[in-house]
Amino acid sequence: MAALSIGIATTTINFRTSLAPKPPRPRISCSIGWDPEGILGPPQTGHIARREFKRRLESDAEAREAYERQVREEKERRRALRQSRIVPDTPKELIEYFLDTEAQEIEVEIARLRPRLVLLQCYLFITWMLKMHTSCLRF
Repeated sequence: MAALSIGIATTTINFRTSLAPKPPRPRISCSIGWDPEGILGPPQTGHIARREFKRRLESDAEAREAYERQVREEKERRRALRQSRIVPDTPKELIEYFLDTEAQEIEVEIARLRPRLVLLQCYLFITWMLKMHTSCLRF
């Protein structure tokens, strides 16, 4: 004989509320000034002022023309100053010449005096070789 049974399925759900506070989420902090090797250089200020100046320049054609004129005059002044400098002949004078050159002009001066720099490298190498040779002869 077959028995027929009817059962009620029950499900229990346990809700546990914890009284202990949740541990805080780890905070990610990013330091803007972190640059251990100094690759980016010192932080610059005035970002908002630069953006405001750029926006005004775009909207004001007269101010833009005055700014471009000022840039052209500055380029011409630098070019004239560069051309007025006397290029040295000796390696020692050439080194002094580069040490006296402004930081903004150093790339231009290196490009302009590249043949002399090659000669300077040869001179320094030969001088070093002679010193090494004479020091070996002493022993």
